[in-house]
Amino acid sequence: MKFKTLGTIAIAVSVTLGATASAAPSKSTGKLIGVNVVLKQDVTNDVLADIARYGKVRDVVYEIDALT
Repeated sequence: MKFKTLGTIAIAVSVTLGATASAAPSKSTGKLIGVNVVLKQDVTNDVLADIARYGKVRDVVYEIDALT
């Protein structure tokens, strides 16, 4: 499951890096960057815990299996 989740994150990051939102501080500038993630599976506690290792999960939209 980790590899499937990480693959989804990599795709979402490559598509949404231009988006502006607040999530985690950038090490070089001190500014915040947000990433929108759309999953290919339902949002579960295991998925949220796995993604939370990389940054704070701020919002979850269960209806479309998405989070920021």
